[in-house]
Amino acid sequence: MPLCRTLAVVLAALAVVPCARAQHSSVPATRASGFPSDSAVLAIIRQRVAEKRSAGIVVGMLDSDGSTRIVGFGDPGAGQPPLDGNTVFEIGSITKVFTATVLAQLVQEGTLHLDDSAQEFLPPTVHLPTHNGKQITLGTLSEQN
Repeated sequence: MPLCRTLAVVLAALAVVPCARAQHSSVPATRASGFPSDSAVLAIIRQRVAEKRSAGIVVGMLDSDGSTRIVGFGDPGAGQPPLDGNTVFEIGSITKVFTATVLAQLVQEGTLHLDDSAQEFLPPTVHLPTHNGKQITLGTLSEQN
């Protein structure tokens, strides 16, 4: 579960902070990583919660020196601890969007191809069935979603 939490926080940072910087050009980037300061991120989060775009947001940032920063704000719900880096969010079907984006980037970089067998990316103990008598490829998987 810690990996899921870390992934959710990192994805939230990727999804929220760049959009916020584009919409709020007055937000100063005071860190070498290009991310805004914690107070600037908190201001963005507070505004989105005030606009009822979300009940709460946690943003995780990984700076170029390897250090991490986590900023959160919002209503965690009755009887729940304050929002922080350990907060678990239901992210639902958004994982498909991130997976498709990473797949598209890897294809564009030439790291993999849509006609690569999906089996080669799985542990040897996992066996994929065929689909309509053909080996399942990454392209086959992306067509079904």
